[in-house]
Amino acid sequence: VNCIRAIEASCDVFFYKVGMKLGVDGIFRALDRFHLGRKTGVDLTSEAAGLIPSTEYYDRRYGKNGWTKGYIPSITIGQGEVLVTPLQLCAYAAALGDGKFWRQPYIVEKIQNPTTGVIILPERAEPIELNIPENILKIVREGMRLVVWGDFGTARAQRSKIAPIAGKTGTAQNPHGDDHAWFIGIAPEASPRYAACALVEFGEHGSSMAAPLVRQMLEYMIKSEQPETLTDLADQGEM
Repeated sequence: VNCIRAIEASCDVFFYKVGMKLGVDGIFRALDRFHLGRKTGVDLTSEAAGLIPSTEYYDRRYGKNGWTKGYIPSITIGQGEVLVTPLQLCAYAAALGDGKFWRQPYIVEKIQNPTTGVIILPERAEPIELNIPENILKIVREGMRLVVWGDFGTARAQRSKIAPIAGKTGTAQNPHGDDHAWFIGIAPEASPRYAACALVEFGEHGSSMAAPLVRQMLEYMIKSEQPETLTDLADQGEM
């Protein structure tokens, strides 16, 4: 199994082996590049930072001799101490779709004074260059494409002519009940303009619970580019 097929079929064992080669800090550096485990800076009143563990974190929590490399396989597939938010993963998907930059997400595009008409553009953080080798990006993007369009993809049921998507399913184990369902997606897969993420708490399977939501969101965004208005889409029950 190569990396493309491992992404397509969600092969945990492949990534366990990759994680053991990278080590805790190698994983941390790779994910920190995409702002996972720290606040995105979105213009909301509050935001969770999440957590991507490092050697420093484990030493502080368990002591220098209180943990082993046995922690690595679980964090490699997003389990264990890993904590991320849907917004972080949406920004991550958008960065993969862009291929060159990670961009800070925002809610408010502009502020207009209703009396004077003066428009204020909120300050935006500069895009952060990813510096991902083109061959690596192609491998990841092809794996994500096959998740939906491949013979063994975990989200084959989400194929859409309206919004040809690429993505990745996820199932987060939950010790307090049913597993949580995740999916990130980008569209159109050949030249992405949109990214979306869905988390369904206690949804059990990303492929059947979260992936359909992302497909619907991306279909809506692509449909909204067409001449028909957003009101038309609402009238058709497609919002």
